[in-house]
Amino acid sequence: MRAEYLLFDLLVLAGPLGLSLWPRAKFKARARSILWACLLVGLPFVLWDAAVTPRHWWFDERYTLGPTLLGLPIEEVFFFVAVPYACAFSWETLIGGARARAQGGRWIYAVAWGLLPAGAVLWWSGLEYTGATLCALGCVGVLDDALGTAVLRTRRYLGFAALVVVFTAVFNTYLTARPVVHYGTETFLGVRLGTVPIEDFGYGVALATGVVVVFQWLQMRSLQPSWACLLYTSPSPRDRQKS
Repeated sequence: MRAEYLLFDLLVLAGPLGLSLWPRAKFKARARSILWACLLVGLPFVLWDAAVTPRHWWFDERYTLGPTLLGLPIEEVFFFVAVPYACAFSWETLIGGARARAQGGRWIYAVAWGLLPAGAVLWWSGLEYTGATLCALGCVGVLDDALGTAVLRTRRYLGFAALVVVFTAVFNTYLTARPVVHYGTETFLGVRLGTVPIEDFGYGVALATGVVVVFQWLQMRSLQPSWACLLYTSPSPRDRQKS
């Protein structure tokens, strides 16, 4: 069915978005920040996707409608909104991301920096997808440190990463077993969990974590006082008496 990939995206998004818009949902007020986070983080992933299609992977025309953007099926572009939104919703509602607190462990950022040259070496050796995935994971860690969000340093993050791995196993098993997406074999390790390349799990964790990091940063900014508030000083009782 030509609309199958689109229906997959809509199904992934339907539950989290519907619950977000429920009148009593506390997440509703944060939905705007999540959408911005999905757009800001999704864009480089879309560009990455466009740059390597069809060398690394390609899409089966039997399950896509036909319209494309940057050479990608429009359903693939929509994927980078639907899946990150679902992951961010899970971070906030199931994992309790808003209550997450850093627990130390700054060594994780040293690991993130180390992933960048390791990924570059793998890329130049021909394992382009493997190398790009390591670089994406490293960039997310560096971003988390630079923005001061400390998502990777919270105990809750381990539960979130595990949840993303489960989501990736479920979603990508469908996409690769159907198959909506076909993979080349020369640009990655060739290790699969069922029909899912092992690199897909790192790809999914990098995408979901990047969205959560930017979302947390946007939430931190929204809690900061505006410049107008910083410049305004409430008059003292003595000043009010003079007036």
